[in-house]
Amino acid sequence: HSPAGFPDLVLVHPSQHRVIFAEVKRDGSEPTPSQMVWLNTLRECSGVETYLWHPSEWAEIEERLQ
Repeated sequence: HSPAGFPDLVLVHPSQHRVIFAEVKRDGSEPTPSQMVWLNTLRECSGVETYLWHPSEWAEIEERLQ
């Protein structure tokens, strides 16, 4: 069980040395305060990518994951 607000996705790509934390929201939906605390805290960590994604941004999401 994850703590309140922890991002929906944690993606790791060892060969690219990437760790991604992503919160996924419905279009028109905004993150909760606890979700923003997690994203902002993780953004302070070196080498970590954080994102807030909506379905309408699918092309950008695919681009980021390549």
